Amino acid sequence: MNHGLILPTSIAPEEYVFGASPIKKEVLKPDGQWDEFLPPNEYQNRNLLETYNCTAYGTLNCIEILLRFKFGMFEDFSERFTGVAAGTRPPGNNPHIVCQAIRHTGLISDKLLPFGDINQVEKYYSPDPLTADLLYSGKSWLDKWEFMHEWILLNTVLKQSDLLMETLTHSPVGIAVYAWRRDGAYYTRNNEPENHWATIYGYKKGEFWKCFDSYDDTRKKLAWNYPFSMGKKFILNKINTKVEYNWFTSLMRRLANI
Repeated sequence: MNHGLILPTSIAPEEYVFGASPIKKEVLKPDGQWDEFLPPNEYQNRNLLETYNCTAYGTLNCIEILLRFKFGMFEDFSERFTGVAAGTRPPGNNPHIVCQAIRHTGLISDKLLPFGDINQVEKYYSPDPLTADLLYSGKSWLDKWEFMHEWILLNTVLKQSDLLMETLTHSPVGIAVYAWRRDGAYYTRNNEPENHWATIYGYKKGEFWKCFDSYDDTRKKLAWNYPFSMGKKFILNKINTKVEYNWFTSLMRRLANI
């Protein structure tokens, strides 16, 4: 069963990859542990409805974690809005497309477009197209925040655990997984296809990875040797509108005196 993840078969040249992109690295959490900044549990399957929207849930969880850590802000964004904006439909979506949709349409409060008691996939992914007031709210978010993202290629010649631990010092990680097969205390994956997008928020070195999920048992322990292939690192910065306004005002004054 697909839970909403469609991985690309290749990475386009214009897509950023961690370690090879022009984005400046910024260590935020030297210990790589984001536990205390996790958002409340939210589930992608409710009212007997599977939304296949894990790419939005896993990505927005990472953004909400960064907002809490960097700015002390407790936000609950609408996964439904992001799903509609990204064109997500069963059987799911590519997380890169979802991230790009956020860059173009922004985010809105969950209160403006909640899951609620919806039990039909067509109603969940509506209104489509998004209404002007919802788009305006998303644009208002973009006016305040800069959001960027990079692929993490975990099936490279580099030691997987070292690369993932390094990435976790910069941000929580959106990750491709197989949902779900449990072997004793930990979740594992053999040759099963990756079909789900979740969040890695820490680890106990040599034992397990901490995974925050959008299904029951939201805090999972993945085996240390879990065969990850790819994930996403996220960058969130606040736009200094005051500085931009002063720069613009200064320019206008200079031009007026020419």
